[in-house]
Parts: sequence; C-alpha cells; structure tokens
Amino acid sequence: MKHTGKVIRVNQKGKIIIPPHILKQIGIKDKTTIEFIATENAITFKKRVLTCLVTGITSENVSEILPGIYLSKEGMEVLLKELNNKNICPSP
Repeated sequence: MKHTGKVIRVNQKGKIIIPPHILKQIGIKDKTTIEFIATENAITFKKRVLTCLVTGITSENVSEILPGIYLSKEGMEVLLKELNNKNICPSP
C-alpha cells in the first residue's frame, strides 16, 4: 500500500473528499462503483468490478438484473437465445 502523506478531514456530514490524483491512480472516474471494507481500525475502498454470471466477463459494464445476479450484454444475449431455444421465452 502506497502512503500518500495526505491527511483528509471528515466534514460534519461524515463525508470526505479524496484527491482526484489518487482516484485517477487506481482508475476510479465519475460513476465508478466502489466497495468499502471496514476493519477494526481502517477503512479501505476498491473499484468494484462485476462478473457476468453467464459469460464470466469481468467489466464495469455488467448490470445487476436481480439482487446479486449480474449479466453483461453478451450474457443477456446468450441467456435469451438459450431460453428461446428451449421455448421457455419465445421471441415475439
């Protein structure tokens, strides 16, 4: 873990501002989903990268279709094709 030497204060609403150069360093940009991990004496965060249940594609472009179930566009197409083939969800 790289020590930045930067000290940040928590404001009255419990918010902090992470310097843009630190966010850029780990590839976090606007609208990126991050995951917080709290331990006894520290809070860390990391960019959340989701994995498609069908294809195994790991990407920021994976959508949560049901709680805990993530699909990529390709995974949705594969699943729909399979459902059509089994006549479970026929195309209109």
